[in-house]
Amino acid sequence: MLTHMNTHINNTAARADARPHQPRKPTSEDWPTSENWLSDQLHKVFDALAQEPLPPELLALAEQLGAHEKARDSRKARGS
Repeated sequence: MLTHMNTHINNTAARADARPHQPRKPTSEDWPTSENWLSDQLHKVFDALAQEPLPPELLALAEQLGAHEKARDSRKARGS
């Protein structure tokens, strides 16, 4: 029986050697191990951008929106 097992193992190894090399399929082990990988990558790209000052046109629009909301809230408080 042991001889039969050795023959089987040798035949399997010979077949494996005769096959052309095929690239290994990626597995989950190939991915980065950090669960926060995406977050880390986004921070690398966008942190510097987030530190940039807002353009004056955008600041002016934000101020107009704030003034509009303040006036609306004031009218609601008066019951108009």
